[in-house]
Amino acid sequence: MMNWYGHALLGRRAAQGLPKWEINKLKPDLRDETIKRPFMPEIHDTADKLGAYCLIMDWVYQDEFRKYGLLSEGKWIPHGPADSEFSANGKISEYANNKLIADLLKAMILELKEENWEEAIKRAGVLGHFLQEPFTPGHSTDNELFAQLYPDPNPNRHWRLHYCFDCASDDFPPPKPELMGRTPEEAAFHIFNYIKKGILSGRALIGPVIEAAYRGKTMAESEQVRKALLCPQSEMAAFITVSAWHTAFCIAFDQFNSTELEALDICDVTKLKPYFWHPSYYAELLPGTLLDPAGNKHPMDVWKDSERNEIRYDRGFALYGYAGVKFYINGLYRKFRCKIGMPSRLLRGQTANTSVCFKVETDSRENPVFSEEIEYHAEKAVWKESLKAFEAVREIEADITGAVSLILSAKAEPYKNENGETCFDVPDLVIIEPELVV
Repeated sequence: MMNWYGHALLGRRAAQGLPKWEINKLKPDLRDETIKRPFMPEIHDTADKLGAYCLIMDWVYQDEFRKYGLLSEGKWIPHGPADSEFSANGKISEYANNKLIADLLKAMILELKEENWEEAIKRAGVLGHFLQEPFTPGHSTDNELFAQLYPDPNPNRHWRLHYCFDCASDDFPPPKPELMGRTPEEAAFHIFNYIKKGILSGRALIGPVIEAAYRGKTMAESEQVRKALLCPQSEMAAFITVSAWHTAFCIAFDQFNSTELEALDICDVTKLKPYFWHPSYYAELLPGTLLDPAGNKHPMDVWKDSERNEIRYDRGFALYGYAGVKFYINGLYRKFRCKIGMPSRLLRGQTANTSVCFKVETDSRENPVFSEEIEYHAEKAVWKESLKAFEAVREIEADITGAVSLILSAKAEPYKNENGETCFDVPDLVIIEPELVV
């Protein structure tokens, strides 16, 4: 028997967090001939088997398990976030990952409905394996960058630094699952958004983990330190695994908690990770934050009314007045609503010449267009209006039915100065309390 490690360790901890009615539904085959295999850890009960089968995508060289590592068209399921070709070799594709997660969920849900418990556990294992991979930087980041950014101080050594991150932990309590959606597509959207956050938090640990490894003569010497550093990533991986399984059970048996369902009705856009962010001094979406010219953070104070009173908002984000942001929303929502306003204390770009066109656009695909002129050629412009300097907060509600991509943009209009030169006075635009409504 093999030791409990990696995906099996994460899967077992996830399975231990499933509600009792769900884990008790499963009736797996626990005969010795099915669970005492040399490539499996020691399995005693349903939670063990469900966890162990998160290794199934590594068992593809056993003939009976090969098909579980393949997509329906014969391509391998990637061991990491998918690109547009459903592999893990290029730029991450929102469409590919949403589709792949939804398809893996559907496969598990089908077997649960049919009470094919063995197949359900195998499909759960595939789903768990795929969802867990991105939480380790070794499966979510170009591995060539590791040694390029953190060269080995020992010139007589060469390590494959991917192995630095292969140290999953279960040093945390069983995670409590959350419902990710009422349908596989809705669940895929929320699951992948959580994964994107996990990718970013994992990348912040690349330096400390590699440097810890370099301090030892062998990789094994630093294992406990690396495992401790990466434990929060393991906990996130286990959480999203059990949440995906919980969601599959709820859909398969139509057993939903009303509180969980209600929480899905409105989506706070500030909690989403955009798939595109136009370059500016705002390098990313910063919830609740305005930046001054030196890059220092400030609260979101904006003009409340035409009398130059101001109001502070906690939820929202700032968009440079010549920039755009794109969110992949998977066709799930009917309305987008927010308020827009001008900063009342950080007055950069607010002059008599200021005029900013704010647009809400939608597309029925993952819009790929980059534009220096902030023109994304989306299929629909569902809201458009101009703002001047010092203008008061305005409310917006737009119909986005069927939108796969939601695009918000702010484009400062040019003017001619006294010398006939083209100029721009570009303020920040504050997007306040942005929400998606089902």
